[in-house]
Amino acid sequence: MIENSSLSDELKEELALFRALKPYIAQCLNLNHELNNVLAGILGYTDFLKDESEGLSEDQKHYVQQISRCAERIQNTLMNLSDQKIELGQKLNLRQIAERLGQPNPDHAENPSKD
Repeated sequence: MIENSSLSDELKEELALFRALKPYIAQCLNLNHELNNVLAGILGYTDFLKDESEGLSEDQKHYVQQISRCAERIQNTLMNLSDQKIELGQKLNLRQIAERLGQPNPDHAENPSKD
């Protein structure tokens, strides 16, 4: 057990923060997955339209290009958010915090059948 009470309080706050954020992190991962599926379809169709652009007017080609650029921007934003979630997960390592507090693994406390 940690003797320094201020450090222990800090670790307890980190643990509480992680537990509070855990459901939101899961929702973000699901949302990221769903959005990437839709973007894959949009980018696939715009690539198809670019390949088959012979029958398109210059305005239509421009619109297809704009759609493609916008979808790529969204995709890049999602990748950046995903990277930030990974960083957050590394900073908020629940097992490490619990070990530093001298407590049992909190993952098992929530779901004791896990092993």
